[in-house]
Amino acid sequence: MKTNLTKILNEAWRITFKNKWLWVFGLVLVLTSSSGGNGGGGGGNKNNSNFNYTNSYEINKSSPFAPNPQQLLRETSQVLGTAAVSIEELFQTISPLFLVTAGIAFTLLLIVFAILGLYLKAWASSALIHGIDQENNGVSLGLSPMSKLGKQKAVEMIKLSIIPSFITLGVTLLVAIPVILLLIPEATRPFGILLAVLVFLVFFVVLLFLASIVYLGSIALVIKNLTWQDAFKEGYRIITKYFIDVILLSCVNCLIGGLVSMASCALIIPIALVGFGAALGVSTFPPLLIIAVPVAVILLTAFITGIYLVSAIAHVFNKSTWVILYKQVLDLEKPKIL
Repeated sequence: MKTNLTKILNEAWRITFKNKWLWVFGLVLVLTSSSGGNGGGGGGNKNNSNFNYTNSYEINKSSPFAPNPQQLLRETSQVLGTAAVSIEELFQTISPLFLVTAGIAFTLLLIVFAILGLYLKAWASSALIHGIDQENNGVSLGLSPMSKLGKQKAVEMIKLSIIPSFITLGVTLLVAIPVILLLIPEATRPFGILLAVLVFLVFFVVLLFLASIVYLGSIALVIKNLTWQDAFKEGYRIITKYFIDVILLSCVNCLIGGLVSMASCALIIPIALVGFGAALGVSTFPPLLIIAVPVAVILLTAFITGIYLVSAIAHVFNKSTWVILYKQVLDLEKPKIL
């Protein structure tokens, strides 16, 4: 390994906690990078379902006030049918022109939000890289100077993050279509399954490699004041020339990210204990609900804020490690004076 990993981590730690204004841009990046994916959940098994139904039926026989499951099912179907008819009648009263206009307006709104999100992400990323670079040079910048540079480089940063991805996607589709056609008659055979797995792995590696080029290219774009084309070439050059350094730092950052995630999840434990105690108190003395609800809202707000703040700090640290690695690479490539 040509770069000094210990120096990279120590300097990234110093920069992250030296200039707290960097956290602002880290928070913007966390918010603009948040995705709505969540774990799916919960289908029950048949044994539990039968057990619950049987218990309900037994309770119904022993108590005349217990609901009959079949009656509940009929009533639920009637309610749903009535609701469906009401919704259908409502749509019949709405003009088709209004529906088309509303659909177009909603689509335009989504596009505007998507463009705004891209701009904010590019602006915050450029500003953060500039702030880290200057902090490493011994200059602590405030929000305004970092933000100004972020605005200047935002458009080039957007081009760097989008254009190579679209080109790669287009080439991948051109290659994938004949492969898919080849796989259709072989889909249920071992050869077809093996080929599908290989195609998926190749596609995954290509996307990962592309993302790494863009990530390092974004740093070059700001520090060297490059265009997006030259920044992409620079990112490719760094990865291919210092592949071991990049892989090792990626592994270290993944490990640190996992530890940060575990620490963030640990915040749930005290909040859960407080919530359990509040629930017991309310069940014992219901008027405590007046106090418990505001306390629960405050705790939930504090928890969400804490999670985002920790994520922002971790993002600044991660970005700092890559900026310092890139600057070490530049220093390694300086011609030595004899």
